[in-house]
Amino acid sequence: MFTAKDHPMITAEYKRYLSSKFNIALFLCMTACALLSVIASLREHAAWREQLLAPAEDLNVPFATEIVNGFNGISLIFDFFMSDAWSIFVLVLLGGFGVIIGGVTWKNLHGGFGNLLVVRTTYRNYLTNLLIAQAAYIATIIAAFFLLFTVIAVTLYPPDLAYEIYSGYFGGMSLYEFILYGMFQYFILLMFIIPTMLITSLITIAVKNRFLIQAVPILLYIVPHLIGSTIGNISKIFARITMLFTSEHFLRLPSVLFTQSWPALEIIPMAVTLPALLIIIALILYRRNLKIYKGAYL
Repeated sequence: MFTAKDHPMITAEYKRYLSSKFNIALFLCMTACALLSVIASLREHAAWREQLLAPAEDLNVPFATEIVNGFNGISLIFDFFMSDAWSIFVLVLLGGFGVIIGGVTWKNLHGGFGNLLVVRTTYRNYLTNLLIAQAAYIATIIAAFFLLFTVIAVTLYPPDLAYEIYSGYFGGMSLYEFILYGMFQYFILLMFIIPTMLITSLITIAVKNRFLIQAVPILLYIVPHLIGSTIGNISKIFARITMLFTSEHFLRLPSVLFTQSWPALEIIPMAVTLPALLIIIALILYRRNLKIYKGAYL
C-alpha cells in the first residue's frame, strides 16, 4: 500500500537517474544511431533523384517519382525504425540503462545506502519505489529522444500535411496513422526495455558481480538471437517457436503491421509471448527479493 510519503522517494530516485553523468553519453550514442539511418536515407533519396534524371528503360518512373516527392522528415523517422541502425539503437539503450541503473540495487545492497532507506520504510516499499522510478526514467529518456528526433526531422524536411505525409515502398501514411504508428512503436519498445531492466535490478539475488549484472540486458537481447539462429534453423516449427522469444521480431512488430498483411493468429502470439515472459520473470524475482530481504536487508 502506497502512502503520500512514498512519492518523494520515487521522485528523488527518478531525479538521481536523470542527473547521471552517463546520460549525455547515452544520448550521444542514441543520436549516432539515428544519424547512421538518416545518412543512409538521404543517400538513397539522392540515388532515386539521380535515376529520375536519366531513367533506365526498366525504371518504374511513376513509382520512383512518388518516392522522391514523398520524401520528408517522416520518411527519415520511418526509415530509422526499419533500418539496421534500429537494432544498434536498442543495444545502445540496453547497454546505457544497464550502466546507469543496472547496478543500483547491487550498490545499495553492498554499500549500506539501502539500509538507510529501509530504516525509513518497508523493504517492499523501497524496492517498489525504486523500480517505479527506473521505469519512469526509461520512459522519459526514450520519449525525449523520439520527440527531439521528430521535431528536428520535420523541421528540416517538413511534410505537406494536405497530403499523405509518408510515401514509400510500402504505400502511404496519413498524419493520424503516423501518430498511431509512433505511439505503438514507443509502447512496444517500452514493453521490452522496462521488463528487461527490472529483471536486471532484481537479479542481485542470483548474480553477485556488479559488472555481470550490468551486462544482463545485453545478454537478454543477444542470447535468444543466438538460440534462434541455431535451433531455429532446424525446422520451420522451431523457427516459429524461437521467433516468439526473439526481441528483434517483437520490436519490429509495428513496421510489420504497417508493411505486411499477417494473420492475427501469427501477430497476437508474437505481440504477447516475449513481454509476458519477461514480466513473469520480473514478478518471480520481485517476490523472491521480498522473501529473502523482508526480515533483514543485509
